[in-house]
Amino acid sequence: MIPTAWKERFLAKIETWNTDSADDKQRKIDRLTVELVAVKSRLKRANTALIDGSLEATEFKELKNPLIEQKAGLEQQITDLQQRQGNRLEPLKNWVFEANEAEKWVSEGNWLEMKSFLKKAGSNRILSAQTLAVS
Repeated sequence: MIPTAWKERFLAKIETWNTDSADDKQRKIDRLTVELVAVKSRLKRANTALIDGSLEATEFKELKNPLIEQKAGLEQQITDLQQRQGNRLEPLKNWVFEANEAEKWVSEGNWLEMKSFLKKAGSNRILSAQTLAVS
């Protein structure tokens, strides 16, 4: 059981972790975007060199193919990061709320909620001398 004051401190820390995670994700997206712009620029220069005649078709293919693969990889990484859900801390947040509610469930005699909470909280539940131990 977690007192309300602790609950608030835990939730504030979880929010800090969420913010840090979101900032880190955005920094990665920004870095990959800069790399993608550079690769696109190199592709554009290679296309221009082919059109101007300063680059032969075989040389162009040797330059273009690795750049196309690199561009596709960067685009995929950016898409993956953008679609990744930032809810990895949501289970912890829910547990903090439930741990705070546990005292109320005991005082109300809501044993179904307590049983459900204890199943989530740990294993090896032992009832001995009217005391419950969870490890």
